[in-house]
Amino acid sequence: MKQKFIFLTILFAVVATTFISAQNDRTISIQGILREASGIAVEDGNYTLEFNIYHDPTNMDSKWNETHTDVPVKNGLYTVYLGEITAIPVAVFDTVNVAYVGVTIGGSEMTPRIKMTHAPFTYAAHSVTCSGAVGDVKYSILDPTQFAAQNGDCWVAMNGGDISGSALAAITGMTNSPDASGLFLRAHEYNEAYDNDRTTASPIATVQTEAFKEHDHYINLWTSYNTALNSSYTAKYFDNYPASHGAGGNGFQQAQNVSNRTINPSDTNHRHSVVGDTDMTGGTETRPDNLNLYIYIRIN
Repeated sequence: MKQKFIFLTILFAVVATTFISAQNDRTISIQGILREASGIAVEDGNYTLEFNIYHDPTNMDSKWNETHTDVPVKNGLYTVYLGEITAIPVAVFDTVNVAYVGVTIGGSEMTPRIKMTHAPFTYAAHSVTCSGAVGDVKYSILDPTQFAAQNGDCWVAMNGGDISGSALAAITGMTNSPDASGLFLRAHEYNEAYDNDRTTASPIATVQTEAFKEHDHYINLWTSYNTALNSSYTAKYFDNYPASHGAGGNGFQQAQNVSNRTINPSDTNHRHSVVGDTDMTGGTETRPDNLNLYIYIRIN
């Protein structure tokens, strides 16, 4: 049967306005020009067009199919949104590097099939194909569930969880992710210039406990001189205290000649050194101003 139409041009573009989170709402805009075999554009009107997506330019193993009826064609030009009727599975694009579209009209598929450009493959990328590479680390304000929805489930929080069986475990021998809970990240020591407690051979992703650099503070404390000890004082003395006693039957004779005497202490002006500890002050840790974020690592 002689083919009445030729398929001259086809253009693809991912329609951003319909490219939203629900998979069934993602579509691919396709524009084509239908001409008769003579090269003249087909008559204006509505046509029924069947669309197939293949992984091969010639075999008939269709990976997806839908039919659009009453497609308006003007001057041979039409526009259709693939996936508008039947959702396009993500696997149509993420398992191959190239795909082909076939358009059938009047029972005959136009030839040759048109190789799809890179734009439709962003369809699969939007379906959350894992971003980054194994071993990459990312900061994010998204919690683990939100982060996986945007970056893929090949990422895990750096919380010390089990990663055995992952690609990262196979590469590094790790069975658990590094636990970065509450920690600041520090670059590995490449030339042994700054991190004195690590070397270029130190294991990666290991915790270094807190420390203060050794230092001292000058202090010189003494009490002030106590000049009050130089002051004299007066005491009462009893003169002529008899050696004999027992007179009068009371065991002692009455003391005679009570007098006042001035006493100068023998302790001279002096001071004391002060030794001890200051009171505790401050919080529970030493830290700079900081902002807390989630930290993730790609394991697959």
